[in-house]
Amino acid sequence: MEVGLIIDGNKLVGFKQHLVFYKGKILSGTKSHWNIHEYRVNPGTFTAAKLNDGIKQKISNLVVCKIFLVKNDPFTDSDGKIDEDDRSEKQEDADPSNKA
Repeated sequence: MEVGLIIDGNKLVGFKQHLVFYKGKILSGTKSHWNIHEYRVNPGTFTAAKLNDGIKQKISNLVVCKIFLVKNDPFTDSDGKIDEDDRSEKQEDADPSNKA
């Protein structure tokens, strides 16, 4: 899980997390091609004079998500499993020392 800050000028306005979906059980699952970006607003962005604590709590609970399929991953097949033969061939092709 990757967490990032969203900053406008010198003000922290929100947070972004990048998550990857896996197939199967924890620790033995395989990485899928599905990812999600999760965005949250920093409730501290709004001044206390404008919003009460109840509204700030509701804002902190709001999440916007973008779910997307990662394409063109050269080392995984359609099931998200790494194809070791394909990986070694592509790495050999990309290695400049193998060029004649």
